[in-house]
Amino acid sequence: MYVILVYDVGAERVGNVFKLVKQYLSRIQNSVFEGNLSDKNYNELLNRLNRVIKDNYDTVVIFKFRSDKVFDRVEVGRKNKQPSLFVDEEMFDF
Repeated sequence: MYVILVYDVGAERVGNVFKLVKQYLSRIQNSVFEGNLSDKNYNELLNRLNRVIKDNYDTVVIFKFRSDKVFDRVEVGRKNKQPSLFVDEEMFDF
């Protein structure tokens, strides 16, 4: 499955969450990650996140898609220097 993960966590946990999430997904903005995950890796990531975050304070939002081909991605402004896992720029007419 393709996921977009966004988090807003306390400053004392942000480094741990960042290190954890980047093991599974590619960073596209400060607290925004994307990528394809197997069901096993998705569940593993969720379990590990639940051990790091504080339920009553932190927020992690995961958007799940069946495929990275079911939506269009448009970037406006400065482009991210890291390549995306799914965007083929030849698909777009710029």
